[in-house]
Amino acid sequence: MNQTQTRSLRKKVLSLILAVVMAVSLLPISAFASGDSKASTTASTDEFVRIFHLDCGRKYFSVDQIKDLIDAASASNYTHVELAIGNDALRFLLDDMSVTANGTTYSSEKVKTGIQTGNKAYYNAGSVNELTQSEMDTIISYAKGKNISIIPLLNSPGHMDAIIDCMETLGMSNVAFSANWYGTSARTIDLNNTQAVAFTQALVKKYVEYFAGKGCEYFNMGADEYANDKLGKYTGSGGAGFGYLIDEGNYSKFVTYVNNLAAIIKDAGKSTNMKPIAFNDGIYYNKNTTSGTFDADIIVSYWTSGYGNYTPASASFLANKGHKIINTNDAWYYVLNNANSSYTYSHALSGVKGTAVTDVPGSNDPTPMGCMLAFWCDEPSAQYNDTEAKNVKGLISTLAANNESYFTTVSPAEPEILTSTGSTTLDVNGGSTTLSVSDGAEATWTVDPSDGSVIKLISASNADGDSITGSRVEAVATGKGTATITATVGTKTYTMKLTVADPNEVPVEVPAGSDWTTTVKDVDLRNQVGDYDESVAKVKVSYDKKDGGITVTPVTSVSSGTAYYIRSNDGKYLDKDANWVADSASAAQWTWDSSWDGSYLSCDGSYLRYSSGKWTTTSRYYSATQLYFDNGMFYGSRSWDWNGYTYSNPLGQPGSGTKADPVSASTITITGVTAGQETTVKIGDVTYRIKVTDKAPDNAMTASTINLEYWITNFEVYETQSKTGHTKTITTSTDGATADEGIAITDIAPDHAYSFFDGTKDVYYWQAMRLDKDNHEQTNASGDDETSNGTTLTHIRYHSGAWQYKKVDGTWHYFVSTDQLVAYYLQKTKVTQEIDTYMKDWGYDTSKTTDNTSGGKGQVALTVAVVYPDGTVSPAEGSMYSSSTVIYNFQLKQNGTWVNRDIGIVAPKNNSDYNIAKITVTDGKRDSNADENVWYTNDSISWNKKTNVAGEEWYDETEVWNKSSGTTPMVNGKTSNITWSAKNTAKLVLIYLEPVEKETNLNVQYIDLNANNYVFHSYQVAMKYNQGDDVPTFTKALMQGNTVIGDKGPWNSNVVGNANYLPDEAYVTNSSNTKQTFRKDITTIPEINGIYASGLYKYMKADISKDGKTLRLYYDLNATGGKTFVVDFGLPVEIPFDDFGIKNASNVTVSFDATDTKKTERTGNYGVGKIDMTAQTVTYTLYKTLDAKTPIPVYVSDGTSTLMRSVNIIPATSVYYEDSFATFTNADGTKNVAQVDNAGKGIWTKVTDGTTQTNVNQALEELGGTTNTKNVYGYDPAYVGSSKFSMGSATKVTVAADTYKEGKTQWPTATFSFKGTGFDVISLTDNTSGAIFVDVYKGTATSGDSVKSYAVNNYYSYKQNENGQWVVSKDGNNALYQIPVMKVSGLDYGEYTAVIRVAYSSFFDQTTKNEYNFWLDAIRVYDPMGKDNATYGQDNEGYPQYIKLRDSLVGGTATAKDGSVFIDGADKATIDQYKNGGPNNEVYLAYGQAISFTVAENKDIATIQIGAKAPNGTANMTVNNTEAVNGGISTATEMYYKLDVQPGQQVTISNTGGGILSLTNLKITFNSKPNTTVTLAALSDEDQANAVAQVRALFAAPAEPFNPDRFDASWSRNVRKGETAKLTVKTSEDVEAITVNGETIDSFTERHERTGWGWWAKTVTYREFIYTTTADVTRDYTVCAVNAAGVRSEEKTATLTVRPSVRDWLHGIFGKWF
Repeated sequence: MNQTQTRSLRKKVLSLILAVVMAVSLLPISAFASGDSKASTTASTDEFVRIFHLDCGRKYFSVDQIKDLIDAASASNYTHVELAIGNDALRFLLDDMSVTANGTTYSSEKVKTGIQTGNKAYYNAGSVNELTQSEMDTIISYAKGKNISIIPLLNSPGHMDAIIDCMETLGMSNVAFSANWYGTSARTIDLNNTQAVAFTQALVKKYVEYFAGKGCEYFNMGADEYANDKLGKYTGSGGAGFGYLIDEGNYSKFVTYVNNLAAIIKDAGKSTNMKPIAFNDGIYYNKNTTSGTFDADIIVSYWTSGYGNYTPASASFLANKGHKIINTNDAWYYVLNNANSSYTYSHALSGVKGTAVTDVPGSNDPTPMGCMLAFWCDEPSAQYNDTEAKNVKGLISTLAANNESYFTTVSPAEPEILTSTGSTTLDVNGGSTTLSVSDGAEATWTVDPSDGSVIKLISASNADGDSITGSRVEAVATGKGTATITATVGTKTYTMKLTVADPNEVPVEVPAGSDWTTTVKDVDLRNQVGDYDESVAKVKVSYDKKDGGITVTPVTSVSSGTAYYIRSNDGKYLDKDANWVADSASAAQWTWDSSWDGSYLSCDGSYLRYSSGKWTTTSRYYSATQLYFDNGMFYGSRSWDWNGYTYSNPLGQPGSGTKADPVSASTITITGVTAGQETTVKIGDVTYRIKVTDKAPDNAMTASTINLEYWITNFEVYETQSKTGHTKTITTSTDGATADEGIAITDIAPDHAYSFFDGTKDVYYWQAMRLDKDNHEQTNASGDDETSNGTTLTHIRYHSGAWQYKKVDGTWHYFVSTDQLVAYYLQKTKVTQEIDTYMKDWGYDTSKTTDNTSGGKGQVALTVAVVYPDGTVSPAEGSMYSSSTVIYNFQLKQNGTWVNRDIGIVAPKNNSDYNIAKITVTDGKRDSNADENVWYTNDSISWNKKTNVAGEEWYDETEVWNKSSGTTPMVNGKTSNITWSAKNTAKLVLIYLEPVEKETNLNVQYIDLNANNYVFHSYQVAMKYNQGDDVPTFTKALMQGNTVIGDKGPWNSNVVGNANYLPDEAYVTNSSNTKQTFRKDITTIPEINGIYASGLYKYMKADISKDGKTLRLYYDLNATGGKTFVVDFGLPVEIPFDDFGIKNASNVTVSFDATDTKKTERTGNYGVGKIDMTAQTVTYTLYKTLDAKTPIPVYVSDGTSTLMRSVNIIPATSVYYEDSFATFTNADGTKNVAQVDNAGKGIWTKVTDGTTQTNVNQALEELGGTTNTKNVYGYDPAYVGSSKFSMGSATKVTVAADTYKEGKTQWPTATFSFKGTGFDVISLTDNTSGAIFVDVYKGTATSGDSVKSYAVNNYYSYKQNENGQWVVSKDGNNALYQIPVMKVSGLDYGEYTAVIRVAYSSFFDQTTKNEYNFWLDAIRVYDPMGKDNATYGQDNEGYPQYIKLRDSLVGGTATAKDGSVFIDGADKATIDQYKNGGPNNEVYLAYGQAISFTVAENKDIATIQIGAKAPNGTANMTVNNTEAVNGGISTATEMYYKLDVQPGQQVTISNTGGGILSLTNLKITFNSKPNTTVTLAALSDEDQANAVAQVRALFAAPAEPFNPDRFDASWSRNVRKGETAKLTVKTSEDVEAITVNGETIDSFTERHERTGWGWWAKTVTYREFIYTTTADVTRDYTVCAVNAAGVRSEEKTATLTVRPSVRDWLHGIFGKWF
């Protein structure tokens, strides 16, 4: 199939004559009968396949455009439409694009992104570049309805530009075909690259399986024009790419590749007897039969018999090989917009008119089984407009009209079941689809299983049936699984399987020892990994955020003065320094400068130059390399002969590009560990169901032997000095080879061996690695150092028929057949005492003047030191040069060129005392003798340093290794490009140590006095200890000089020189005989960061623990901190710059890092800070409960200097936190909160009340601020509108007796940790509520014995009856919001963890529904900074005491016996029984009810405050007949209000509003610490009588309702749906307002009317209130009248009657006609 080349003239037989001859002479034979080697024939014109081919791979076609062409094909009696979805580009993407190949599973997201990148690079069609799977489903379904079958075409191994780009983005190298002199193909894979072949065939297989599942009969694999973009002019063995393959001996690999694809198509398509198709030119090219035999089942789409030097086998030759032929004659070819001069519209029109469908190209035509008319899009940018569409459809109809005997009417397809969505998969969360039989017949529909557990069938006349009759039926998902739908029409039945799945569940099948990966864009999932069984699989989540790449579109011509991106043949880009980079975001634009004296490329003042075998830059124009542009490529040289110019030294392809938005993504890697096991992990919102199999990958290393090779970089290592034993062979019979634990490499590789790179060298085993032999084989070639290009391993074994290796993280992985197993060796040095350090190179020590061997090039220094956990460096900087420095010659000669030396390999080893945490490198320079070529004993080195955020200096280091990498500790100078820049420079390698945890080690703790002795950092000191020795202690080991001082503490001074100051030189002698000191400056301790490294803390004192094992260093905040703000709610705090003392922010930058002015977000110990330079604010959002004074430092820079400014936040005496501060665990063990309210029993769900508030900050309250403008602690205006749930939302769970099912193995829990003396649990309580069980644990653990346990029944359903009594009402709709259903107090101050377990028990179930609910709305924590903290006295909030009003009023505690708190109450409650009626932590006042009390006199009382709220409406709280809160209380959030009363004064609080007023606590604050507990004073007889009367009012009937003289309400008439309806209420003059459905209307018009007759008539004044609304449906409205005292009348019901809209009325009359 020629898509890019022209063809020569060839002889044609007149089509008319041939048609006549065929009609007379041919006998009918089935077109699909299997045959022998004779030429194929076709049965009859009725079975002749007629195909229209659309090139929708190069160019994107929409669904509607494709449907239009299907219509045209159907109208002309075509049988098939071939969609070339994969042709250069790949314009159709499956939902699941994950590919497993080469022992790796490439995630769907990564493959999809790679294909999309390739498509855009080929041609960017705009916002949409590919068809989706649902769109393809629609196309196939639509085609079937038009009697058209779809043939997919996915071309390979050529015409696959986008797939090659994808493989390169996935990290595969050298995937594209490349040949000397010819360059690298953009669209053809290298058949010698097993990675590329395996990936391509695995990808094709996915598409084959999809289309086979759709019933497609054929799959076209393409297989044409191998690398013709580079080899089109090749003349050997028949020419072009296939000729090149033959000459190179690789044509057999093409035969194998095509046969393998054919096998994939036939195997995957067994259900539909799918047949493979391929274009003819590659099949037996040039009649080559010596390289193998093609599968005779491959149908050949024959388009050309050759042209020029291109010599495909003839059609008759292929037919004689047993292949059926589809006549794809290029006489009919049309290329969109005449983009190919050989295949213009006039050419195609002439062809369809003059070339018969049986006229196969070439002579001796065989009889074809069908024909194919092809429409190509060689230039995808060409417009497909109405004219083009008309041309194409004209060709379709003309070919049919000129071959009528073959284009006979197509018999309708057999009816089948269709889905309205085009998909057979439904979302378990309410997914549905409409089913119908394709011919529209009435059918009887049934579903199996019939119990509706997976699919429920619904029709208009039957809302829930397992057998429904009709032409259509709705299938609704009810549960996960697969159901079979059967449609019975007469005696025929049709079936379809529907699968119901959760889109948030991903099945993962991964072999033990292999990885499965997927990428999730735009979200950081690192901290969102739920629990799973690590013995089954390992889960790792990484996160990457980087600048967006550049989409580069190649150009076909270049213009002087225009800038271009340069892309190499292997997909890399040229940066501004002429380096090839894989990340397009780092690419630079180079300007093409073409003039009379040459053409050059420049970037930022530098010109491109080719020198010493590579591209580099020069600042001199005349030194630049002249460049040439030809055929889309820049070249560095060209030559001329009689055939024209020949270009060589290719640079790359120029292109125009657009910068993409920044990208971020999380990569999830799941490694199979234990075969045959399964586990589940929740990551973010998605559940991954992992199944580990025991199957080796197809390309695993299955041989019975494996070789272990010994190397030190590129030099062989031998077991003996006689150079024997370079390789060790391990067989399956070697001891341990087949054992589960395998063989440790250290057991088979010699620890000490020899190498001969510079005489005989002693070398020592370092590590073993797996290398990819295809790309990173270790050889002895010069410069071949693969030490960082593989995977570090510790063990090997033979398992499941293949060899595996064990990584450092303990997981097993399979070797592939092309892997190399290497043991690397290094030389041992003495540069560090604490650990053994190994190096590749050997140099001079500094004990004497170094030898002058550099040839005048000079020498450089390498220093190695260790860093202890407190930042102490060993050896100290002054001793580094003499004790841990090696000198090397600066330059080495490689391939005749002097190059700067890299630092080689520095590899420290973990030992029994220390592990390596990280390794860094710092630059330095020689202090003197700068021109010398040797180094002396008295030399010294200065190291580059930088000032940290606290103003202290530390090394300006670059991290090169970290323990989190999972590899062996190492610095590799070559691969990390760590080279010396000049002679007499130096490199300092710092090795950070962390002691191995041992009981015999000593401990050092750093403690925050401000945070209640919080240990913010600790580490161990490795000590010498042998069995029988005294256990080391600081008491005996802490020294100053030669004197033991460990028994002299504590050291309570922070003044240097004071007798009570711990000396800075105090030390212990550690296990390495090093005198280890203890750094007090915490700003330079490596593992300390955030506020503790900010310089805001100062050292205060030190002591040693009683057992002598721990040295404790204490710190507190500097007194120089800024303002302090009080946090009484868990909402964010927004602090203006002005409060930091930043007065002119327009000329400065504000950041969280002194060295990074762009650091505007930082995570602290309690929350996350964000800086907004536009708003000039810092917002601090808590993520955990606050329990200490916490500084928030920022750094202000004007470009020349940087200053630190800070403020502090502290928690109030009690803090109210939203439910988000809890951790929720579902009954199935997952930790996510569902966002829909039908997640199922035992699953926590976020619920809202329609008033959800987001981006809300709490009021900023400065400690000690102006008291007359401050809110009391526990009040914030942000909560005034929370009339139901706190902030409008809560987290709910429902439990039932059967919650334990379907993998749910525990009751759901909510867990929160806090520091304090008690807490409240805030919830909704109603007649659907049930029990919770709460355990309180000491500390942060949730195991062991709890310190407190509670059971709470939250059921509440009461109402006042006609007698004013509170009675149980199970059907009442009287939910109370934000109720403290549980109050825990009296705990010793400390850290606690509370676990709320929501468990079903019939004993607590009052709902009669065998299930109940619990809502966690909020949590209130008491005394988070300790009891009796004097700090709060500055706000008159010191030493708070709380009186629970309910306990006091009823004369006792409301807690029942046996440790349970009882909320439900008696149905005939009296005053004495009040403690048993309703939720027991609050007093509820209905309208007209009151309470009275007196706080005992106490001169130290600062304030008296009341906790109040309105749990179901608006309440008006009056205190001593004065309204306490203007406008009343409408929030259900408990907040505190200051009472304007004095101690000893009787207080009467009444509710004059319509909603319930809830009173919780009296909060009494003091000016100084009280010695006694505050109480309510005894009342006098008169007071008692008054109090009893008011308390009895709690149960009295409400006051008599207001009875106005006139109260009439009526709606306007003849109101239609959608129109405005008006309610007119006429009242007497004693009515001040009305309410309509609770909405108050207080505006009215005063009107007059005459009443009566004659003389008795009189004028009456009345008030008219108007209420309007948009009419929707007929409904009742409740209307009340309200008098001046606020008393309401009895309710009136006004019914609004709504008539249908005109549209609805007409539809009702005429709708049935349609």
